[in-house]
Amino acid sequence: MNKYFTKIEKDMQERYFPALKLSGVSGVIFDSDNVFRSSLSYANKYNLDAWVKVEKTTSENIAYMDYDSSGIVYEDSSVFYTSLDILKETAGSMPENSNVSGYIIKYPNFRGVIWDKSFAEDFYKEYSNYIEDYLYLLFEPYEKQAPFRYWYMENCQKFIYKKYISPILRWAKRVNINVCFDVGDEQTYFLQMEKGVFLLDLIEKGVSVYANHKKNCIYETGIIMSKYGKNCFLAASEPDDNLRDLDINVVSQSIPQTEGDIISKSHILLVRCERGVAERFAKYKNPLDDSNECAALDASFEGTYYCDMLYEKGFSFEVTSEKYFEKYTSYKNKVLTYKGVIVDQILLCKSCVFSKKGISILNRVSKDGICVNNISLIDILESSLLQGEE
Repeated sequence: MNKYFTKIEKDMQERYFPALKLSGVSGVIFDSDNVFRSSLSYANKYNLDAWVKVEKTTSENIAYMDYDSSGIVYEDSSVFYTSLDILKETAGSMPENSNVSGYIIKYPNFRGVIWDKSFAEDFYKEYSNYIEDYLYLLFEPYEKQAPFRYWYMENCQKFIYKKYISPILRWAKRVNINVCFDVGDEQTYFLQMEKGVFLLDLIEKGVSVYANHKKNCIYETGIIMSKYGKNCFLAASEPDDNLRDLDINVVSQSIPQTEGDIISKSHILLVRCERGVAERFAKYKNPLDDSNECAALDASFEGTYYCDMLYEKGFSFEVTSEKYFEKYTSYKNKVLTYKGVIVDQILLCKSCVFSKKGISILNRVSKDGICVNNISLIDILESSLLQGEE
């Protein structure tokens, strides 16, 4: 079940903190520019977790790619992020003898298709070919699918982690503090990927994530953080009872007082089409709107839709991508498991792209009678959420 946090925006009297504890709040969040010594002391006294949210960022120039009539062009522009120096400065400014549970800092804010010379070097090492012959695919929406796009996104993810995330995590581990990265609004995978946010990969590496949630929008990010993340936060802009069953830190001013029952049904493995989205990725010149046809966005909404519907309708399920399906799925003695959890059936997004290993697993389980894309299940998920409530 979730833990509730509330923001402390002004210095509060001591009696406020035991009242928070009694109301079910587990922790408080301070803005780094307004960490009140007495309030932090009271939070520590009443065993409330105290996190500090750092809004300060720095910027540096990196190379971005664009495409015009002459081909690929490279332009230097900024990326904004919370640097290790800013984090060290913030941690060093905390009141003496205080106990800060962790820091929430800004994830790098990328503004285009990034480029680094290591991409060309890595591509040549792997394929003995020149990456320049393929980069146009990142800007060619008429090319429906291209494995190169997935290769590029995988390398982007590794580059971002190595340059911006890993140094902070290494320092945090050395000084024994927790760090959580604010990735902005809860969005479907394609829109996250455009910003350089690769949620499953971050969580797989043990990275804690903070995201903003809007009621009745999507729940996919929160569900994934709940199932596989640690010290993750979902900041709710308004009370949302649908968050109550998530194993996550919810930042909210309101705490639901009732709990719903989870419907007991078979355990399902949902495979989101992350590789399928990446292979369909193409950077559009204009912002996406209703008039744009975007295969990658449509594909990403398949995963978002099924993830949200499984959760809203009370199914027990795991969530993965093609890559992690192939890495963690095991089928032995006619028992199918994902990360050691037994699953009874598999739900695939139609845009999934599997390697030979993934196809082999699916063929084996299907041959032995494990249900893949149960029509009855899909019918239930696609029925109106309001059905039975009217």
